Amino acid sequence: MRIYKTRWVGRYTRREGIADKALIEAIERAEQGLIDADLGGGARTFGRIPHAHRLPKEGSGVFPLWFCKSERGNIEKNELMSLQEIGARWLGADAPEMARALGDHTIEEVEDGKQKEK
Repeated sequence: MRIYKTRWVGRYTRREGIADKALIEAIERAEQGLIDADLGGGARTFGRIPHAHRLPKEGSGVFPLWFCKSERGNIEKNELMSLQEIGARWLGADAPEMARALGDHTIEEVEDGKQKEK
């Protein structure tokens, strides 16, 4: 599975010292059914980590939004809609669109310390 984060999430996680390992763990837990909430449109939360992902056989996950529980209570209605829309956009992207987005740094691939899939 390939996991991506939006530019905003990349900046936020670097600033806060949040390792990619935390993002990988959130997706792994969601794949095991360990989620706190299904927000619809492929969007889910684990802890206070909103993300969108497909099942492993479909092969991708994306983090359009991130916030920590200590920072705020809930996702606002307009944020939920944005999360669902952004998640659906990236989960529906084809390989050329993903390559362009990676090339222009709109999204970043989450590094797992292993060699990337070809």
